Amino acid sequence: MIREHPDHKHSLILFLGHDGLGDMRVMHMLARKYMVYLWTAPAVIPILGEYPHGAFHILHMGIRNYKQLVLYLLRATNHTSCLTSTRELKEPTVKDMRQWENAVLICVRAVAEWLLEASQDGTTFHMFYIFQNQILQNFDTTLLFEFLTDFGFLYWRFKQSVRTNNAAKLKLLWRESLLHMRTVEANKTQYAPMAIENTYWDESLVEVLQHIKDENRTLSLNGNESCNVGWDYFPEDLNHHVRQSIHPPVDFAQVEQIAQDSNLLSVTSKGLNKVVKGHYRERNNIWRKTVQDQVDHLKGLLGAQVGHDWASLTAPRHNSRIGWVGARPRTKALEIARGAGPRKEAQDEFIRRHLADKITWH
Repeated sequence: MIREHPDHKHSLILFLGHDGLGDMRVMHMLARKYMVYLWTAPAVIPILGEYPHGAFHILHMGIRNYKQLVLYLLRATNHTSCLTSTRELKEPTVKDMRQWENAVLICVRAVAEWLLEASQDGTTFHMFYIFQNQILQNFDTTLLFEFLTDFGFLYWRFKQSVRTNNAAKLKLLWRESLLHMRTVEANKTQYAPMAIENTYWDESLVEVLQHIKDENRTLSLNGNESCNVGWDYFPEDLNHHVRQSIHPPVDFAQVEQIAQDSNLLSVTSKGLNKVVKGHYRERNNIWRKTVQDQVDHLKGLLGAQVGHDWASLTAPRHNSRIGWVGARPRTKALEIARGAGPRKEAQDEFIRRHLADKITWH
């Protein structure tokens, strides 16, 4: 339908942005009918939207892998927006992504500041491999260090790369995420395949198409620099506007009319919303104070349970004092990548099998 639209039917290439479910559908369509959708114009090249959906996949992956630790930290700060009435973790969704992002980044900041301050009399955090080797005998320190490197910093860098359209960094971060997406805890059927497919399109396009894709990988939300979002954000925003504006009975003509008027109506609606809710800005300082209080509380808790100095961080200890049970997520991920553990398929074998199933046109 999109290919036959008057604005697109005479094009040679059609870049098609979508969320994770859309990515799965387009890849299945290309695998079945590549002679129609790739070998005739306009050829369809899928682009997985990287904010909010791409970022959410990585956020969800990390929350699942480090569920025990995240639950421990959120209970400590009584972060009720992410906890059920029985003080268990809610299941994250794209709809409540900002609540989860706020909660996780408070945890990341607290753990990072605590680890940096506690190691002042030891090895500097910037000497990554030496630092990692020296804390390896302490289970909790290593767990918290890997929480930062394999999840917290990875997610933060992904979000910042989306904002600035740092295509090279985004390509690298998708590859790094694949290792952690395959664990039993993190796995949702399409997370790892999406990372593989994203990397395939990053590497398979001819130079001119790759340049176009990189230059437009993320797009500015309001025309300003460093305010970029993924291709999936715009249809989500339009969908939100349509849902607010439409009235039953719903028909295609009504949806089409609202979509045509959205450039005026959505901007007007957002402008009025700012006027009505302008007093929210007065609450910013209170919000910052609340965040700082939570960070300080978590730092104090980690200091009491794990340690305040380098000697405590490196002291051999193989049992967790912060309630973690079982192997660390990185250990599980590396076992699966080697072909051990429950998957019984090494990383390179998994990638080859998936590409053979989905990429049928080579």
